[in-house]
Amino acid sequence: MPPEEIEETTDPREVLEQALRGLIEKAPDSLRPLAVRYGPVLLNWSYDELWAWIELASLGKWQEAQTALLRQLSDGDLVAELEAINLGMAEANINNKQEKELLQQATIAILRGVLSLVLLMVGL
Repeated sequence: MPPEEIEETTDPREVLEQALRGLIEKAPDSLRPLAVRYGPVLLNWSYDELWAWIELASLGKWQEAQTALLRQLSDGDLVAELEAINLGMAEANINNKQEKELLQQATIAILRGVLSLVLLMVGL
């Protein structure tokens, strides 16, 4: 939020809350959940911390960028983030298991078809 849009206050926490509300309002719908989750951390970073994180992300060093971000979360936020990550991994595992089972079924169907052709070829 530009300084001219921030209400006059001397409380740094209130300034950050106003800036966060502005960030959330301006974010596209698809990015709002991220703004809500990580906005407070980003707004508390210094210029150098933010720039270092941007460099990590822009170089594709995602693990290091994620670690830097997670280190700044409060204990409660970190637990919630790890729970969300674990839930996502559990869902991915279920999807992978289902895909693997479908692939196995398709492979078995193809092999049965090939077996039928081979049996026809040998006259059985």
